[in-house]
Amino acid sequence: KTTLAKKYLKNKFKIVLEFPIAKETKDIASIESLLRDKLPQLGEEPGRELMVSLQRLKQKLQTQEIGILIDNLEPALDASGKFIEQHRSYVELLRVLTDSDVKSLTLITSREKLHEASIEIETYGLPGLTLGAWQEYFKNQKIIINSESLQEIRDAFGGNAKAMDVISKVIIQDYKSDLEKYWSKNKEDLLIEPTLENLIKEQFKRLEEINLHNAYNLLCRMGCYRYQDFSTVPEQGLFCLLWDVAENKHQRIIRVLKERGLVEFNNDEYSLHPVIRKEAIDRLINSEDWKKANIKAAEFWTESVEQVNTITTDFYVKLTGISMEYNCVKLLFEAIQHLLNIKDFEKSYQILIFKILEAKELENLRCSTNLWNHTKRLIDVIQYLIEFLPNYHTMLLLIPLGVIYADDGKQNKAIKVAQNIIEITNTTLKNDYEMEFARMTAYLIIGKSQRLIGNLNKSQIACETASNIANTSGNYSWKALALYELANLYLEIGKPGRAICCFIASAFLAVGSKIPQELYQISGLLFEPIDKLSLKIREIFDKYNKSNKENDRSKKMAILWNLSKCCFAMKLYKLNKIIIDIGLSLLKENDKNFMCWFSIEMGNYYSAINSETEAEFYYKKAIEPSQGDTLSGRVQALKAYADWKYRSGKYDDSLTLYRELKTLLIGTEYISLQSHTFYQLGLTYQKMGEIEKSHTNFNEAIRLFNEIEAPKQVEKVERAKRGNID
Repeated sequence: KTTLAKKYLKNKFKIVLEFPIAKETKDIASIESLLRDKLPQLGEEPGRELMVSLQRLKQKLQTQEIGILIDNLEPALDASGKFIEQHRSYVELLRVLTDSDVKSLTLITSREKLHEASIEIETYGLPGLTLGAWQEYFKNQKIIINSESLQEIRDAFGGNAKAMDVISKVIIQDYKSDLEKYWSKNKEDLLIEPTLENLIKEQFKRLEEINLHNAYNLLCRMGCYRYQDFSTVPEQGLFCLLWDVAENKHQRIIRVLKERGLVEFNNDEYSLHPVIRKEAIDRLINSEDWKKANIKAAEFWTESVEQVNTITTDFYVKLTGISMEYNCVKLLFEAIQHLLNIKDFEKSYQILIFKILEAKELENLRCSTNLWNHTKRLIDVIQYLIEFLPNYHTMLLLIPLGVIYADDGKQNKAIKVAQNIIEITNTTLKNDYEMEFARMTAYLIIGKSQRLIGNLNKSQIACETASNIANTSGNYSWKALALYELANLYLEIGKPGRAICCFIASAFLAVGSKIPQELYQISGLLFEPIDKLSLKIREIFDKYNKSNKENDRSKKMAILWNLSKCCFAMKLYKLNKIIIDIGLSLLKENDKNFMCWFSIEMGNYYSAINSETEAEFYYKKAIEPSQGDTLSGRVQALKAYADWKYRSGKYDDSLTLYRELKTLLIGTEYISLQSHTFYQLGLTYQKMGEIEKSHTNFNEAIRLFNEIEAPKQVEKVERAKRGNID
């Protein structure tokens, strides 16, 4: 600020007067002494009285254009922004400088706003320097620039010019002008440079020195927020941290931080710059407020879930719409993070198991859509929590972990998790409903994992064990889960009659309905003309649709989608279409993900009957609704579209789509899909005659298939690499 002000005044005026304010309040010079020094510079003698000296200064400023700089004003101000008592005479100086008759221009630099009723000034907040300015400065210093790292540094310090200067000097002196080396070593400790650390500490110290204790406490407490998944916190999130302050003072305290530039804000949303947060959280952790601040923050995020539709501020409006449920789960994870900070593992468990995984209905531990929308976060939290929970709680949390691993290409991990569940059920004296569900689910996890590995005999043993437990329980939902896994196994071992019966039975049981008598005739009809079979299927699903509970609808659509895939694999295309149509009839406007899945199946159907125009339409439609929705929908839509383009011989189009899919999968855990993508890229390059690129992608596919222990897939890729494509 000082440099800018000095250069501006020097360029505009021939004469510039500086009224420096000492860094420490005790060292601030009186106006009388400053005028005794400055007036002779203008050819005037100072008077014996202050007002005489000020009048002479005013007369000079009325006849001559002069630039005036008052630098570093804040040590002369009190908590309310007024001049402290021993330096009230500065008010008289500013009255002269702001008089409409003078020809001077006065610039004042300060971190704090001046609030004197008799003085009219215009506030000009300096934004941080742009990335372009940082780039230019570092280039002038001959520093080796990495654009991404420079962006991170600039953002971390808010574009602050002082930080830019300090960091550039350190990079030159200690890192041989290599910015990347500096940042890779120091980005986890933003205040490693003493000069910067002291600047930040001074701002916290200043709040304490002028008795703004409530503002100081709020600033420190704000350090408990992460500002990651949600880069800002709504105003209510600050209010909850002011538990020891009367409600009618909340806005005033927040204003103190805003005016001093200690918080970032936009409308009613707030955040801390990383360097400010670093100091804030360091102070908070070592204070008695650490535990309570996290408790209050956790309560705030949890309550926000219930208020999303009732509060109309921008923060909450952004959470609503198609992705509202997804965003609400993110709010709950924020609450869990605060509870983990203070090692409240029981409350963390309660939020995770009942609010995120909705385990009031036990089957949601393996069926909740949140398993797939928040996979990595769930894995991280569950793996951490189970180290501190009793066996019974651990057993229930291992269920979603095993389900995720089984679907995510980590079959051996899934089997180990399932074995841990079984061990807990065998060694725990308690033998209740939840214990039996955990045991059944463990065998289903083993069954699925062994099937995906290729050990079909072991898979069948595990699935049948799970089915026996489900049948003994008499619970429809349990039976549905067991039958669904058996159906996948039967499809794998070439028993489509049994598979389709199990899928349909699972569909009815999942919504709490008895299996209709007609179902038992289906296997005998599989070899009848398709029209006869289609009629019978429609009759059965007419009964199925009589269950119209809202919470059954998503179960219906999920089972119908899988059933349509089964029929497609069996080349029962007309039946496939009938089932898709039934699923589409259940869709509502906001069912974007299911619209994506069923559009994929429609695309598959029309491609199978060689209706290219309709296939193109539905594959594009599949990509459309998944935009901005779940990642799983987006990647599966791209995969289906790219595969169809490849089968159609349109290799340029398929290459573009596979590249897009590869980019989308970076950083995800969809290893099986990544393997498929590299395999298809290898095939596509092979068709286009680019052998080196083809082999590069084949090799990556082999590496990934080995990672998920899929030897048959490895053999397939190796055959393709040799040019022997089945």
